[in-house]
Amino acid sequence: MNMLEMLSSTVLVGLVLSSITHIIPVIQKKLAYQDQFIQEIADVEFAMQVMARAIRQAGFGFKTNPWIGKKLQSPTPKEWTPFKF
Repeated sequence: MNMLEMLSSTVLVGLVLSSITHIIPVIQKKLAYQDQFIQEIADVEFAMQVMARAIRQAGFGFKTNPWIGKKLQSPTPKEWTPFKF
């Protein structure tokens, strides 16, 4: 191996090592951000579940829709309900 080959291989190894040492902190920051984001999503989902449970316990839960399973047609005058002011 002559001196020029040794110098070029040393430079290439230095470039590779410096790029690796630069990339690792960037990857760690992105992983930490993703973990924080996932935790925030889980917190929001938990809060929504707690609110939904409280709403259901207050009596505002799911009620069946009377129009499900019926043919879509305009209501007859008997089914109309007038507004009372």
